[in-house]
Amino acid sequence: MIDPVLRLSHDLLAALHAELQGRFVLMNVLQMFKHPEYDAQQFRDLKTMLDSIVPFSEALWKGTSIVKQAPVTQTDFDGQNATVFQMADSTRMHLVATAVRASQISPDGASRDDLAYLLGCRTWAAYAYEHLIKSYVHFGEVFKDEQMADRSRQQLLLAANGIGRVHADMQELQAGSSDLAMQQRMLVNGSNVVGVLMARAETFAAILEEFGVEPDPLPPKLATRRQELLESLGLAGPR
Repeated sequence: MIDPVLRLSHDLLAALHAELQGRFVLMNVLQMFKHPEYDAQQFRDLKTMLDSIVPFSEALWKGTSIVKQAPVTQTDFDGQNATVFQMADSTRMHLVATAVRASQISPDGASRDDLAYLLGCRTWAAYAYEHLIKSYVHFGEVFKDEQMADRSRQQLLLAANGIGRVHADMQELQAGSSDLAMQQRMLVNGSNVVGVLMARAETFAAILEEFGVEPDPLPPKLATRRQELLESLGLAGPR
């Protein structure tokens, strides 16, 4: 039987690695389209964060959890693992902020920059999903949970198709297409990704709480917009 804390550690590390990779891809897309919100410093910071979780992932595949128990106590933190929890909470906040930003794009008169931002968000979501699924396949294989591995393998084609769709739209936008049907499709798909990003933010909060780690409060304006989005999406959450 797999240690529950090891499973929970994988849940956190897999989600963190997937969403950091997703944000990295978002920055790539914004850079590609010369979007004004491309942030070179954030690009470098993401690379540093991805590098910093490698030792924890390597330890996980050898059977070592982030902490010894869940919920954690203050003595369970050694400075390094505390950084993982901080990065997870920071990623939760970025997911909320990005979903809020995407939700503010109006279907009426959306600019090329707006379409590029939504496309970047979709690319983030698609690549993060693929990374997450592959991690669960690997976890199931390494720790002999064939049910998890098989269930996750069945989602690989769905993940690949999602990446294929965003790349097709990327090529159209790069080609400068002004086709109204294409723009409408991109706006609809872009609005759908808002719910995906919000759901993933809620997943981070839930995992942190399983560890007994209280997520930091969002800035007041962002917290208000988050609650409004959750209500509009039919989701609930006090965080």
